[in-house]
Amino acid sequence: MIKNNFIRFFSLFLIIIGITKLAAAQSFPEITCERVGFASQQIPLKNNKVTLVCVVFSNKASDDLETWLNPVYSKFVAKTGMMDDMYDVNLHFVAAFSGATKAFKGEFIKKVEKQGEKELIPLILMADKEDFVASSALKVDSKAIPYFYIIDATGKILYMSSGPFSEAKMDKIESIVIDHL
Repeated sequence: MIKNNFIRFFSLFLIIIGITKLAAAQSFPEITCERVGFASQQIPLKNNKVTLVCVVFSNKASDDLETWLNPVYSKFVAKTGMMDDMYDVNLHFVAAFSGATKAFKGEFIKKVEKQGEKELIPLILMADKEDFVASSALKVDSKAIPYFYIIDATGKILYMSSGPFSEAKMDKIESIVIDHL
């Protein structure tokens, strides 16, 4: 009897601690970013909208990032699908620089402005890599893949995914966005 009560108490204690740690770790850090051709901007935005943030830490992630660009842009910005008009979200692609790579920010900006789609330029932000890596909430394990976060209007992380695009990931993102419209 005492053993069973202890096990129940201990299990409940572990659950409470786990929930507390999960809740504490789910706030997206406030990060000041540079916007290509515009003033700096803080993410996540606090404008009563869901925010989708894609963070890339190196050129190694560019192939995976490219798999996301068309589907995400088409769904949430261009709104090319039949029901896409209902989506009203913030969307940002963040290039995170650090150390020696900070010297390439200027070249990156020129490349984006020269080769980039004009519609994408306002969505592209640049930030210090350390701001992302230092936050345990973001769960950055590899700098060779892109990371996607859905953040609610209060700054809480609702969902995180990484790696290349898949329909299953996009379905999950759409579901969460719809739930928070």
